[in-house]
Amino acid sequence: MSTILFIDGENFKRKIKDVFVGEKIIKEEDEIEWTKFDFKGLFDQILQGINIDRRIFYFARINKHPSTLEKSEVLIQKTRSLKTYLENQSFEVILAGNIRGYPTEKIVQDKKHFYLVKERR
Repeated sequence: MSTILFIDGENFKRKIKDVFVGEKIIKEEDEIEWTKFDFKGLFDQILQGINIDRRIFYFARINKHPSTLEKSEVLIQKTRSLKTYLENQSFEVILAGNIRGYPTEKIVQDKKHFYLVKERR
């Protein structure tokens, strides 16, 4: 029987960042350079003694969106770089599904009124 490790890439990255912030290694607003993170070393240490036949990260596929074209292109490039980096550390990478923007709310004020405005991020 094969042992396969599936890792939800975005949730894993978010949890690692939460730990780093909680341990005061980085600040909440800091960005982690994921192509310098030792994913293989971390999993080798944590799963020591467990034979893993396949290690698979999965991420949602990022598509260009007209309203956030510049941000989309940056995220696509970061995902490509991370994919290559993980593959060089003997991980398989699956890009599937889609990332969707989600509404956020903000309050806008003019001279007489306040408005609750929903935006897509």
